[in-house]
Amino acid sequence: MISNSVQRTKEAAAATKLTGTRKQIEWAERIREKWLFIVKREIPTHLLSNLEKARIGAVSPEAIEQAITTVLAARLAAIDGVVAHCKAAWWIDFRSYLEAMVNQPTDAAIKSECSVLLNR
Repeated sequence: MISNSVQRTKEAAAATKLTGTRKQIEWAERIREKWLFIVKREIPTHLLSNLEKARIGAVSPEAIEQAITTVLAARLAAIDGVVAHCKAAWWIDFRSYLEAMVNQPTDAAIKSECSVLLNR
């Protein structure tokens, strides 16, 4: 699922043509490429540590797998939301917030799923 989502995100970014001045577009493309590189390498490590707690708590492997799927789906939806922006100026203006735009919904999904798993 992770490799499929990374490939899909790359394709979506390639299909989303940026608009703006030539200088803005060049700058925004560098920002987007750097961000995509970081996003595809980053797997929420705290997800793994929380899921380890769930394993110790005798939660079924199927429930853990479903939790992982739900978290990754939330992360992918957040990434898709960022990639959908086509104005170069937006990428420039929000470059410092890109990671938070993905990490906040991912963290919320992790907390929710882990809460469900640990309270079973």
